[in-house]
Amino acid sequence: MSRAVITLIFFIVALLLYLARAEKFDVAHWGAQKFTSLSQYEDRLEAIESEISGLPRASDLDARGTHGFHSNFTPTADSNWISLSWPKGQWVESIALVPTRINTQSGTFANYGFPRSLKIEGIDMSGRKNVIAQIANTRLDLRKGDPLFMEIDRQQLRSIRIMPTDLPELMDKKDVRGFSLAECFVFDQGVNHAPSAMLQASFSIDGEPGWNIRYLTDLQSPLGPPEFGQVGRSLGWHSDLQVLERDTAWIEIDLGKVCEFDSIRVFGARGDAPLKGPGFGFPQRMIFEVRNHSQELPRLLWEPSHELIDNPGYNILPISLPPTKARYVRLTVEMPDKPDDLSIARVLLSEWEIRHRGNNIALGKTVTSNDGYESIPHDSSRIWSRKGINDGYTSSGKIISDLSWVSGLSRRFDLRVERQSLIEKIAEIRHRSQQVVNSFLITILSLIILSLALALRRTLRQSALRMKQLRMSISSDLHDEVGSNLATISLLADLPQQGNSSVLKDVQRLARESSLSLREIVDLTLGDRPRRPLVERMKDIAKLMLCDHEWTIDADVSPELNPLQRRDLIFFFKEALHNIIQHAHANHVTIRLYQDQELIKLVVADDGCGFEFAPEKSLLTLHQRAASLGAVLLVESIKQKGTSLQLTFHVNTKSI
Repeated sequence: MSRAVITLIFFIVALLLYLARAEKFDVAHWGAQKFTSLSQYEDRLEAIESEISGLPRASDLDARGTHGFHSNFTPTADSNWISLSWPKGQWVESIALVPTRINTQSGTFANYGFPRSLKIEGIDMSGRKNVIAQIANTRLDLRKGDPLFMEIDRQQLRSIRIMPTDLPELMDKKDVRGFSLAECFVFDQGVNHAPSAMLQASFSIDGEPGWNIRYLTDLQSPLGPPEFGQVGRSLGWHSDLQVLERDTAWIEIDLGKVCEFDSIRVFGARGDAPLKGPGFGFPQRMIFEVRNHSQELPRLLWEPSHELIDNPGYNILPISLPPTKARYVRLTVEMPDKPDDLSIARVLLSEWEIRHRGNNIALGKTVTSNDGYESIPHDSSRIWSRKGINDGYTSSGKIISDLSWVSGLSRRFDLRVERQSLIEKIAEIRHRSQQVVNSFLITILSLIILSLALALRRTLRQSALRMKQLRMSISSDLHDEVGSNLATISLLADLPQQGNSSVLKDVQRLARESSLSLREIVDLTLGDRPRRPLVERMKDIAKLMLCDHEWTIDADVSPELNPLQRRDLIFFFKEALHNIIQHAHANHVTIRLYQDQELIKLVVADDGCGFEFAPEKSLLTLHQRAASLGAVLLVESIKQKGTSLQLTFHVNTKSI
């Protein structure tokens, strides 16, 4: 297999891996959409995100106000209940419950005393009792103070009873349970009728600050006012500080004509700093007066039953009234908010509604006050103004109906629970799909690698076979042609001659030396051919080349070397002996070969004439042979005493 084909295959594999991981071409995601429910889940998730964006959002801070209702501490849940009753009956089509949020040293508890499961029983006009709603799991694991909204078949009831069937333990207290609600809504035709109900409970902790059964329907909860997150230009009304210093502040709404109304709602302002928290600037005492004509003296409509008004925080102060008719309605602040002696007294209200049968008839009507200015800036985009007190906006959102608000918050929670479930399902499907794709790619890659390995093995075997055939051909040619010729020269040299016998001996020696060299070449090319031990081969060479010298060889082992290393060592040895023959004029040559663990050492010494050794010029061939071996060559030469060569290298037994 050619290198180009292998490169192309690896490029294709790399491209597949990249495409499998690329966001624009996610194979796992594409496959999951085609063969699983992923596409449906993703479409539903997108629809949820779109729907959530159009729903109200709970306040991101504790709106304060009252805590709500709290039952007695009991070991079980079934002994706790609360009921709302209407002696003349009330039509009901939906019910909403708001969890209590409290702050303690241990932290904030958004669902304090809220049941894991509950049921609601209703008593109809005939006195018959039946379960009108039942919730098996309120999902406290995901609920963050979100209201629970329940739609029922519209029916006329005398009373409803809310009964928890599973209450969690209160904080760290084992076997201690308590039932708590911040607010309860009972709707029919979009109107909340809970404030008109008579309230009862198995037990209610009414003596503790912030806890009372009547707080269950006072429209004050941690969620804040019924608003949608669409802010207006005005934050509400901020009274003139100079007016407060010399007189009582008042603000009046002109309804345009004499109108009938039955309730008033005043919204606290939302502070924008820790020291200006929810309800900052809410009057400690105020009264409402009415008149039908501009020249008429105002008459008292409402005043607080207590000396001071409990601050509602960022909530509503609802005031129920007997049916009243008037054109002008005035709010007079008799005691502004002044938390301490160092604070400046001031009045801040975000909205004032005058209502008739649940509708705000004061919206957008003419407003007058005894302030010295029309408006004052709050920041670069928002202001305080007298017109902001009836513009339909709180400090942080547009006022919507109680039903739209509480049902929207509950719907947001349900969608959030569904979204969490979908996210987990989508993640699981994507994980499984990615595993399938990864397994497929690994299988393909393994098959490709196996195919490449088999092809490479076959290629190597074919190359080895061709190389072996080439070596055999070269060896055969050398042996048959050159070897036979040298053998003939040797035979001729053995015949009796009349000429110079020394010349014939040189011819014979050279022929035998050539024969030995050819034998080494044959051994190298035929790697599987049996070879004589290294020491015996070195003795043969010494015997042949040092025939006119005295020599000794000392070798305690015959190391096993691979053919290349063996060849280089023998060529080094022969070159060393050749130099002795040609230049040393020596009488005796000493040869020592020994092995020290992984090191081989060869020492060749003579008692010849010696020479002046110059590393850059002397014994270049021997240095080349030593470099081929990866060896270190040490040369010591003394004139008239001889020369010693020491070769040291690491043994290598690996086959070529």
